[in-house]
Amino acid sequence: MSSFMKLALALLATAALSAVHAETPDRWLTISQSSYHFKNQSQYNQNNQGFGFEWTLKNPWVHDTRLAGGRFYNSDRFYSNYWGVVATPYRLIDGTFNVQAGALLGTINGYPRANNGGYFPLLAPVISVQYGAAGANIFIIPPFAGVPATAALQLKVGF
Repeated sequence: MSSFMKLALALLATAALSAVHAETPDRWLTISQSSYHFKNQSQYNQNNQGFGFEWTLKNPWVHDTRLAGGRFYNSDRFYSNYWGVVATPYRLIDGTFNVQAGALLGTINGYPRANNGGYFPLLAPVISVQYGAAGANIFIIPPFAGVPATAALQLKVGF
């Protein structure tokens, strides 16, 4: 197990222990983990380590909406930066353990075949799972610039 993965699991375990009877945090450290490419898996990097953030917007008109940004090692083996808004208005399970669905709308760079590595728009469905101050995001990235559709996992720790 890589030291990055050990750090991610330690942060997540710490958050899970503190999550009992805790309120949902407003800020999250996101830890990009891995991806699964739906075809041609062997030609793409599926170890997409990186860090980012989510910051909940405090406004009744934008409930369950967070600003997001970060950096990770992408499928084409380059670094990507992303910025956007994650909205998860659809509550699939509501309680101490929450599962919500929605989408990320933003911009991303670092893919040489997409806008020559520059920023381009991204719209991706997301499932967000949270238990107190521990959670995960699962994104379904649509195909673009020769990269097939991809499922990506991101762990998150609230503070």
